[in-house]
Amino acid sequence: VLLPHAPLDYSAVAEARLLRSGRSGLSVVARLPHWTIFALRRPTPILTANEPVQGAHVLRLGNSRIQLWLPTPGGYDLRMSYSPYWSTDQTGVCIGRTAGGMTHIETPSAGELTVEFEPTLATVAAAAASDTSACTR
Repeated sequence: VLLPHAPLDYSAVAEARLLRSGRSGLSVVARLPHWTIFALRRPTPILTANEPVQGAHVLRLGNSRIQLWLPTPGGYDLRMSYSPYWSTDQTGVCIGRTAGGMTHIETPSAGELTVEFEPTLATVAAAAASDTSACTR
């Protein structure tokens, strides 16, 4: 868990207060000039395959783009909040919502996958009409 030493928006104030209080159950592993880093006791990987397969991982995480390595075709859960504005230009990939509100990806092929956060006129209109993707499991 990363806590910035910068002004936070209203949605992060309570979480930051908990982290700073020492009552979160997380331990500080690093204090950097602009960040405090806390360790989770039993972290869950940010990306996991639905079937038992090793090697799924995040290659690069940016402000509006995430590059993933998917070792086999199939379903993957990405532990980032779902948005109807997640998109990819790779054919046959479905991006949907998990029951817990995270992001589910179904891909017909193995390899690198780039997912971008792109609110476009088309995706905004589709979201407004509730015409968002639902991946079959």
